[in-house]
This record gives sequence, C-alpha cells and structure tokens, in this order.
Amino acid sequence: MDDDESQDFLAAVAASSRPVSVRVRAASLLPLMNLEAAAPVAIALLNEVPPDTDPWPLFDSFLRQQNGLTVLADALRVQPIPAAFAQVGLDRVNQRGERFTDLKEAFVASGASPTVPRMDLDPNFYAAQRLEQDVKAQGNPAHGEAIYRRASLVCNSCHAIGGAGGAVGPDLSSIGVTAPADYLIESLLKPEKAVKDGYALVRIVMRNGSLMTGMLVQDAGDALIVRDAAGAVTRVPTNQIEQRAVLPGSLMPAGLMGQLERDEFVDLVAFLSALGEEGAYRVSRTPFVRRWRVLSATEATIARLQDGEPGFAATEANLPWMPAYSTVAGTLPLDELAELVDGDVRHSFVHFDLDVQQAGSVVLAVNDAEGLLAWVGPQSAPLSGSQVTVDLSAGMHRVTLSIDRAARAETTLQVELLESASSARAAFVVGR
Repeated sequence: MDDDESQDFLAAVAASSRPVSVRVRAASLLPLMNLEAAAPVAIALLNEVPPDTDPWPLFDSFLRQQNGLTVLADALRVQPIPAAFAQVGLDRVNQRGERFTDLKEAFVASGASPTVPRMDLDPNFYAAQRLEQDVKAQGNPAHGEAIYRRASLVCNSCHAIGGAGGAVGPDLSSIGVTAPADYLIESLLKPEKAVKDGYALVRIVMRNGSLMTGMLVQDAGDALIVRDAAGAVTRVPTNQIEQRAVLPGSLMPAGLMGQLERDEFVDLVAFLSALGEEGAYRVSRTPFVRRWRVLSATEATIARLQDGEPGFAATEANLPWMPAYSTVAGTLPLDELAELVDGDVRHSFVHFDLDVQQAGSVVLAVNDAEGLLAWVGPQSAPLSGSQVTVDLSAGMHRVTLSIDRAARAETTLQVELLESASSARAAFVVGR
C-alpha cells in the first residue's frame, strides 16, 4: 500500500462506523502523512463522536508535527468543533505551558471559556511585598498542602516530595530551606523567570517533520535524552534530528496560579516555605508508602465489584489505575480516592510496589486495619491486628488493598515498612 492508499484508508476508517477508539486512532495517524488533509478529517470526526470521547490524541497528533499548530488552528476557524472538546484542548494546552496563542484563540472561537485569573498574576513591587508579608503572618501550610494536591494544579505530576511524584521539575522536599518566600512567589507567578539549572526547555525538529518539546536530561553524544511534560523519557538519536533549540521559559504553565484566590495562593506559598523546615512539613525518614495507584471507578470495574470478588483488583491485568501520592506526613487521604459504588457497598482499591533486594520476611503496618483486605501479588495476605507479615523473594512485589469505605471510620491510609521486624531488605518504590 503506497502513501496515497494509506492516507485514503485511514481517512475512510475515521469516517466509518467502526468503534470510536479505532476512528480516533486512524485520524491521529493522518497528520504524519498529510497535515492539510488530516485537519478536516479530524474536525469532522469530532463533530460526530459522543461527547465523552477524549479529543486530546487528535489535537496532540497535530502539535507533534512541524506547522501542525497553524494547520489545526486555521481549520478550526473554518469549521468549529463542540465547545466541550474545545475546552479540553484549551485546558490541556494551558497545562502544558505552551504559548500557542493562535490555537488557543481558535479553541475559544469554538466555545471554550478562557480562564479569568482570580488574583493579580503580575503584582507590582509593593503588592509582591504584601504577599510575602501575608505568607509569613497568616499563611496556613495545612490548607496550602491541600491546594498543592489539587488535581487541577497538577503539581504532583511534575514535582516530587519525598521522592514520590514527577521528575519534570525539582524535588520540593526541602524547598522551604533553600528558597525564600519572595523567590517562591516569583517562581509560581512567573515561572519563566526562575528556571532552575538543569531544567531548561529544548525543542527538537525531527527529520520526518515531527516535533518534540521537553527538558534536556542528557546529551549523550549520539542521542539526546529528553523528558516531556508528562514525565516520559525518550532517547532521540542525533542522526534523526534536523534542528534543536533551547527555548526560553519553563514547562510549568504560565498563568496556572490564576485559578487560585489570593488567600489560597498565600497558603500554598506558606506550605512550600515550610517544606524541609523542622516540624510537620519535614519528610520523615520513616519508610511510609508515598507512591500509590488508585483504581478508577468505571462501568467495568464496578461490574467486577458486583461479582462479589474484591480480589479481582489484585489478579486482573489491564485495569485502569491512576497515580496518587501521600501527604508529607505519609498518609493518603481517602476522600481523594475513587469509590466503586454498588448500592450500599462502597469500595476503593489501591496498590503500591515493594522492591525486595534481599529475600526474607517483610512486615507492613497500617494505621488502622478496619475495613481493609490485603493481597501480595495475587495471594490474599491476612491482617493480624494492624500488620501483614509475608515471606518474599528478591524482586518486585505488588501489594493491593481493598478499602471498605462504609466500614472504615479512619479518613486516611498509611502503610509503614517495619524494618526492625523484617528480615528482608526492601524499600517502597517511589517516583511517578
């Protein structure tokens, strides 16, 4: 099949009655072949598919191609798309920190609502001084941590605390010790002015016309190692690179703080200022689980719960798990977890990974065993009091917990590795 035949085939699949996921995949491949022809196909598809379809793979397929931004924006001006899809596009582009003004305007023309800042994102000298004074005088770090954990701010996607979280930006475990409040304020409001060494942006144009933007992790001579905004690391052979350029700015989206009220921003800075200082916001050396995965509540997972076998979460592959992270204190707030609900039955499921370097017994302790069931790998692991003891071989092991939300009064979950009681040498897996 030659290029023209391949292009016609993909366009036909995108316009067919096949499953939506197949049609979206076909339309997402077209920009690799012909940007001009791909744009009307993608827009026609978005005007036909159900409203719960994720349009981002289509938008992203254009942004990954040189001139794809311009082609997509021009096509949207000719034929708009449903406002809900345009809103997804605008929000995702804003979260990526991209300065795609033409595309943002095209999304707004299709009905997306631009974010109106709730606070002044460009305070003058005196207003910035008042912010700093308020952080020190009335900032609430506890409320600030809750703001930091908001999904809409995506802080955990780029930054780690205690090693758990993204690696796109610096680990923030001790940022309060090394950075004064005025620096934090400027870094949050104007991220492009405070880019830490080693976190500069690079844009790469490939010989096939595709684009890549991310943080340059390493120049290995024969390849560039690049980390994108989602945290994925890619090795790019230099013989496939047409052009590379260091970009001004930061992967942290400009204007991200615009969704906060002024007092919320003050509390967020107070939290960051407290990180690493003596007290409640210094990461403990106690080995708590800090990186989790939470099972999403979908029709399929709820149906499995209705079958009456909660162990499915520990035995079945390809379930929809989403990342979650503990607080600085090492607890996982249960109100942040998805609930699988079947009448009066309400369950959440989480898992974490344990890296055993030396085989032996492992003892895990939970803050409250009420409402919990545990599995290590596919095997049930009974709780004795508030502890689980299991013999493990060297290697990676997954621990899954079922949380009966109706039976559990404790509002958080904390799991500790009792090193003194374990004969194995092991550690919880962190990172993103």
